[in-house]
Amino acid sequence: MLHRGLTIAIALTLLTATGEAVHAQSSGQSIVEEALQGVEQDQARDSQRVKDIIDEAVRGAEQAPSGKETVTPTAPETLKPLGPDEAPGLLPAGYEVAKLVGQPVDDGTGARLGRIRDIAVEQDRRTAHALVDFNQVFGREPKTAAVPLDTLTPSIAKGTGYVVAITAVAYDQLPAYTWQDGAWRRRG
Repeated sequence: MLHRGLTIAIALTLLTATGEAVHAQSSGQSIVEEALQGVEQDQARDSQRVKDIIDEAVRGAEQAPSGKETVTPTAPETLKPLGPDEAPGLLPAGYEVAKLVGQPVDDGTGARLGRIRDIAVEQDRRTAHALVDFNQVFGREPKTAAVPLDTLTPSIAKGTGYVVAITAVAYDQLPAYTWQDGAWRRRG
């Protein structure tokens, strides 16, 4: 009789433990299912946000003024070279003409685009430009082009040189400059 009572007690303990394990397993499965459902909802919401952003950009492009001047501001006809004595107040903090000239210019991936040839300012003396001797980039011909100095950022990865974010379209829109009569003059 004692043996039979012990057997029943062990059987009840096993049934209880098995029931708890089954309950824990189904509880864990429901947690995973809820998490997956939440992820799917987040993805659907993010996908909708991206679609809305794209739709807004397309509407903006369609409604933008069609004048080239508005979309691509005209580059200055003439840029005057900036000497080291003229630089204070015209260059961003920490920038010096002597340290800029000759520095490499890379894109965001580290690919070499060219070198800074000169620093020049517009006639209003408010906007400084780096005259960059661009290599053959984007399958286009090399050229010397004016890049607003505030668009260059120091290259942290290489510790020397500068980085400029530029696309093939933006490169095509940069007019070429040549040195003529003591100033940088826009070609064409």
